[in-house]
Parts: sequence; structure tokens; C-alpha cells
Amino acid sequence: MLLTRPEHSSDELAALLRSKGAEVVCIPLIQIVQPPDERALQRDVDAADDAHWVVFTSANGVEAFASRRDAPLGPGTKIAAVGSATARAVASAFGRVPDIVPPRSDAQALADELLARAHAGARIAIFAAASARPLLQQRLRGAGFTVRVSAAYATRELSPRDIVQHIERAQVIVLTSGSGARALAAGLRRGPGVAALRGRFVACIGPVTAAEARRVGILVAAVAHEPSAAGLLAAVAAAQHMA
Repeated sequence: MLLTRPEHSSDELAALLRSKGAEVVCIPLIQIVQPPDERALQRDVDAADDAHWVVFTSANGVEAFASRRDAPLGPGTKIAAVGSATARAVASAFGRVPDIVPPRSDAQALADELLARAHAGARIAIFAAASARPLLQQRLRGAGFTVRVSAAYATRELSPRDIVQHIERAQVIVLTSGSGARALAAGLRRGPGVAALRGRFVACIGPVTAAEARRVGILVAAVAHEPSAAGLLAAVAAAQHMA
């Protein structure tokens, strides 16, 4: 089974798959790089105490924030994390558990929780990828919150030269982002094209990733009902009758 992200980003999913007897190989198709505006990010990190809520949409965002922050967040500033992996990163970086971790690991569920918990007119600081979809901020602003969005990091697509060889050895390929799907298609275009995926089982972490995979010509066999390791495992198991 081929996971298309770095080993350190795949620990939970890789462990679950290996517990089911799968042979797992991690090949990153995206690289985390510096934010587009370092000064703006540092300014926003320094000013985070002015927010009622600091929101992280990935563990990478937590790492980017923590590496630039000289002091702990004040007790009056609450923290929201998009899912369990991000929550663990918060606990490790700040020594406290987030005040909000939604039951589903996606922007829609995170917005729902903040709308229910944050007081009217709250100031919310979001630290996310530069390419993050605007759904979260749009919902919060539409509800009357003051929202500042900071690009904590950027992503760069990678297309390893030996991607075809990895595909040939894999029965299942797991895509966890639209950029990963694009990088996979670009890498295959140097050789046989997406036809190299014929006979392989492609699973996507959610509908957005699946839509981008299909757009670049990848046939998607399974889509997780929730963007988590457990959701991906359930999707693969159900479609392959592994459960």
C-alpha cells in the first residue's frame, strides 16, 4: 500500500494499516515550505493573544506557529484544532488540550463547533496553509465574527522520478490532498500516464481530494466518509471487503 505523504505525517494511518497486515510504503508527493510572507506570519503569531480563539487546521500549522512563538498563549485565548492529529500537536507544543476538537476532522465541522461555542463578535485567528480553502473563514465572517487568516506555511508539489516503480509495486494508493493528486498525475505524465494506475485501487481522504483526482484523470475507487485515518481505513476495507 502506497501512502502519498511523509512517514511522520502518516503515523496513525500507517499504524492502522499495518495492524491489518498491510505492507505500507510512504512516498511524499507534497513538501511543506516556508510561508509566502514571513513577516506577516510573525506579526500575526506575536499578536495571537489579541484573539479570543486561535484556530489550527493542521499539525503543520501548529508547528509553524509554535516555532515562531516566544511565549505561551495567555489563558484567555482558547484553542480550536481541526482533528485528533492537530490536537496532539497542540498538546505537545503548548502543554494544553484544545478547547474544541470537532467530531469530524473537516472545516465544516470545525466551523459548526466555533459557531456554537464562540461568543458573539469574537476575534478569531486562523493559522492554515496558504492554499487552504476559504470555507471556514467565510462561515465565521458570515456569522459576524472578526477573522484574521494567516498563511502559516505553503505546500509544493513533488513528483518523484521513481513514482512509476512505486506504483507498479503497490495495490492500493492513498491520496490525502488535491495537491498530492496533481503531483501524482504530473509524475506519471513523464512515463505511461495515469494508465499506470489501471488495476490499482485509489482511495481518497475526502470528496475535495477525490474531485481533484478525477479532474486530473485518476479513477477513484473509494472516498473516506470522514477525513481521518479511521475513515480512510474504513473506506479501503469496505471497498475491498477487508473488514
